[in-house]
Amino acid sequence: IGPFRRVLLRPGPLVTLRVWASIGEDAPIGRVAEIAEAVSGAWVFFTRSFGRLTFEDVEVVLADVSPPRVAGATLFLSPLASLDSIRAAVARVWWGQTVGFAGPGADWLSRALPGWASAAFRAALDGDSVLQRVVRDAEASGEPLAGLEAVRRACGDARFRAALREYFLEYRRRSATLADLRSLVGSEAAEALPLS
Repeated sequence: IGPFRRVLLRPGPLVTLRVWASIGEDAPIGRVAEIAEAVSGAWVFFTRSFGRLTFEDVEVVLADVSPPRVAGATLFLSPLASLDSIRAAVARVWWGQTVGFAGPGADWLSRALPGWASAAFRAALDGDSVLQRVVRDAEASGEPLAGLEAVRRACGDARFRAALREYFLEYRRRSATLADLRSLVGSEAAEALPLS
């Protein structure tokens, strides 16, 4: 890929992962492996949580970018990116790339869904206390993730996760709206969503 060389190839059960680094730069193999593991783990978790994507190959390009960027199944990550920002970038393949957002609340959705998905994955790895801390921080800073967590609490975890999966499966390769999500979570839980 352009001025990059492949530094890792990892076939997996869901996708083949290729990691690329700039030609002439030494990419520490330990860090490359850590990034590959974070991407692979998030990919498996989000597939189980929301649904399978049609991609068979994922390209990870290590470059001087901040914040991480996503284009289809290509992730542009800084070699110094935190694991949380890597997981959020992978979540944006589902929420922002595969399911686009339109209409009032599109910006909110584009931040809330990848943020919540990333936090849910972190909680699966490190325990629910991590999710509680992330949500408290999001509430204090007014991040959309806090609103989505309020919806989860209002409708219950199982119903919320089923609604997100249905939202993904119904709107993949199309644009979804806040109203579409509102209709899936039920009227009581929908009250926690922003109006636009």
